[in-house]
Amino acid sequence: MSLRTDWEATAYPLAKAWQALTNISGSSFTDVTISKSDLDTLSANETSGIRIYLGYNTSSRSYQGIAVATELSGTKHNDKVGEGNSFAVLNDVANPTANVMTNPSSQTCDIPSPPPIDKSISWKCATSWAYSWDQLTGISGTAIKAFYIPKEDLAAINEVSNEWGLKIYFGKNSSGDYKSIVVGLDANGNDLVPPNLTAPTSYKAYDFGIPCPNECGSTNQLNTPRK
Repeated sequence: MSLRTDWEATAYPLAKAWQALTNISGSSFTDVTISKSDLDTLSANETSGIRIYLGYNTSSRSYQGIAVATELSGTKHNDKVGEGNSFAVLNDVANPTANVMTNPSSQTCDIPSPPPIDKSISWKCATSWAYSWDQLTGISGTAIKAFYIPKEDLAAINEVSNEWGLKIYFGKNSSGDYKSIVVGLDANGNDLVPPNLTAPTSYKAYDFGIPCPNECGSTNQLNTPRK
């Protein structure tokens, strides 16, 4: 993967096409992958985090993500778009081997109160949320446009991304909130997950993303495409 600057030709059309869809099946678009180099570049310097948009390629009829850097302006985390900025196109990359996230199951998900400081979640919650997303039908592209990941969480992401990168699975919890579930990848592109839900493991899943809507930043051609 490499960063791009063709906003008008690629980034904006991908987001616009996704948001024009009205009958999306969750199982048709379950995750995106971002390389460590793209993540490091987008989150460098004066950024407040990254925002990952969901997109649809009308030519190949495939789903893709668009990762952009954000900057803080007042209380808003605004996308750094247009000339002078870059973005990454993220693909739904098949995991080399099946695991608890690629074949999620319905589980009882109990979030500790207060939740862990590092925003990690149990693997039961991770698989439960991913399973709920997979069961969704009739999703509107305007109901979930993107996920914002704050700068303070990116350090923790770097800890799990290792040499290759990370995978972001889409989910939905029992309250109906859209979720992004972050897991690390090894150098072969395999998810860093336990072999099953009861096995001891040092691997973690994280609940990092803040969905748009409602955390969308200022209006731009990604979150509010031109007619």
